[in-house]
Amino acid sequence: MGLFDNRSIVVTRLVVAVVLLSLFGIFVAMTVAPPGDMLADYAPGDAGYGINRGDMAWMLTSSALVLLMTPGIGLFYGGMISSQNIVATIATAVLPMAIIPIVWSLIGFSLAFGEDVGGVLGNPATYGLMYNVGASRWNDLTISTSTWFTYQCVFAIITPSIIVGAICDRVNFPALCVFIPLWHIIVYCPITHMVWTPDGIIAAWGVLDFAGGMVVHMSAGYAALAAAFFLGPSKVKTELPANVPYVVLGTALLWFGWFGFVGGSAFGASVYASHAILNTNIATGVAMLTWMLIDQAHGHAFKATGMCLGVVVGLVAITPAAGFVN
Repeated sequence: MGLFDNRSIVVTRLVVAVVLLSLFGIFVAMTVAPPGDMLADYAPGDAGYGINRGDMAWMLTSSALVLLMTPGIGLFYGGMISSQNIVATIATAVLPMAIIPIVWSLIGFSLAFGEDVGGVLGNPATYGLMYNVGASRWNDLTISTSTWFTYQCVFAIITPSIIVGAICDRVNFPALCVFIPLWHIIVYCPITHMVWTPDGIIAAWGVLDFAGGMVVHMSAGYAALAAAFFLGPSKVKTELPANVPYVVLGTALLWFGWFGFVGGSAFGASVYASHAILNTNIATGVAMLTWMLIDQAHGHAFKATGMCLGVVVGLVAITPAAGFVN
């Protein structure tokens, strides 16, 4: 029996696309040669002088934690949807893991963090094709440019995955392969530049977004709402979640990965990172308990899905202020 016998066309296309895009990603990665001895200690005057290895280690760990959140979203959404769409939902949620790293390497990073163009967008020539992305220190931080590139890339990956939950049963796989890179370039990169760079017009207004409340959650949320209105009501009706254990597992991965989401936004292994994680953990616990009590006040029994929704609400609510709440 063949590998794809009795499998949906979505799964078949996903596997083929992931393989092809992964091979292309490997080719792109192989073209980036590290400048000089990457393991040497830097001396004053060197491009990498001032980099702290502890901060580098924490930021790379945070990158891995945030990346883990993407399959977590897939499981969370997949468990909530109808049983006939579980696999397709998980597949579409992890699809950005194949697409965004390539777009980010080619032009996305430069559009988001390149030299300012009108306070709205970065210059695509600054870091396009990973030009100038290497061992040099990133601005005033104690990490390398390549580490900053990696950390921001996983943020860019998870953002379109959030949109999938609103449209996963109303859009086909090829359409998503077109929508995701276009949305990333047209929406995500400009918002990132406007909010998270000193010259961005939103940053100039004094807006603070510690870990992505505006850049990630608001941009994806509004996009999901617009897409849902555009595509119309779902034709699949379901009363109960298809797989509650999937929902719980996805929520656990999200909570676990969120420590990298907010802790890494301190840009180093510092008390600031610890403070952000502390606030996140407390806020999430309170939101979970509040959801449970509201359910009880309305005469509903405790439900695992309700507890999970409370967790996600708490995580999202504290994100833009995780490092500021005292």
